[in-house]
Amino acid sequence: MEEEYSLEYCHYLEMAYGSGMMSEGGTEAMEAMFIDHPLTAGTFALEIGYGLGAMAFYLADRYAIHITGVEVTQTLKDEATRRIPEHLKNQINFLTYQSPHIPIDDQTFDIIYSKGVFPHIKDRAPLLKECFRVLKPRGFMIIDDWLSRMPDQWCPRIQDMCDREGLILYPETEHDYLNKLKQAGFSNIHFIDVNEDYARYNWNIIDHLNQPKITEKAESQFNKHDHDMALLGYTLIAEAIERNELLIRRVIAHHL
Repeated sequence: MEEEYSLEYCHYLEMAYGSGMMSEGGTEAMEAMFIDHPLTAGTFALEIGYGLGAMAFYLADRYAIHITGVEVTQTLKDEATRRIPEHLKNQINFLTYQSPHIPIDDQTFDIIYSKGVFPHIKDRAPLLKECFRVLKPRGFMIIDDWLSRMPDQWCPRIQDMCDREGLILYPETEHDYLNKLKQAGFSNIHFIDVNEDYARYNWNIIDHLNQPKITEKAESQFNKHDHDMALLGYTLIAEAIERNELLIRRVIAHHL
C-alpha cells in the first residue's frame, strides 16, 4: 500500500477525481452513500482509509459531524492532517493504524464508512470484527466496495488493470463477505448494486482525462506513458462494471 500510494500517485488521482479525492464519483458518490441513512450534527464517525482527507472534510463541513480517520501510511496521515481546514480542526482527527487493530475504545462511533479502500485489504474478516467492536449498538457501517463473481480471482479486465498498474487488490464474493460480516457480529446486512453509478463515474473520468488541457498537464507533470496507462485502466474498470464482471456494491450492516 505504501508503495502503491506515493504522493506523486495521489496527485495524479486528484487530477482524475478532484482535489483531495482518491476514489471516483466526487461529492455525488459521497452523498449517495448516506441517502438512506442521513447524517446528523454531532454524530461520531470513523472513516477507514481517509487518503488525502477530502471525504472527511466534505462530510464534517456539510453535516457538522465529528470524524476520526484511520490510515495505514504515515505519508498520507501527514499530508491529510496538513490539509485539514482551520475551521474543521476540532472535528477531524487522522490516525495511523496497523490493520486490523483500530486504536480506539469499544463502542465509540455511531457510524463507520469507507469508500474504495477494502479491495486493498487481504483479509476483510479481522478488520470487520474491529469495526463491530468500535461501533455503538444501533450504529451502522457503510462500505462502497469492489466484489468479484469468482472466489479468489478477478475478472480478466480487472486483473489486467492491476498487472499494468502494479496494484494488488483482493477479490471477495458477496457470499463470503456476508458470512464474514455475520461472524463479526453484524446483522440487517444489505448489498446494494451501484454498478450503473460507478460505470458512469469512470466514463466521466475518462472524458475528463481526455480533455486537451488535462492531457497536457498530465504529460508535463507526470509522463505520457503513465497517463495513457491510467486511461486504459479506467477503461478496463468501466467496461468490467458495465458487463457486470466487476460488482460494485454498497454494503450496509448494523450493530443491533
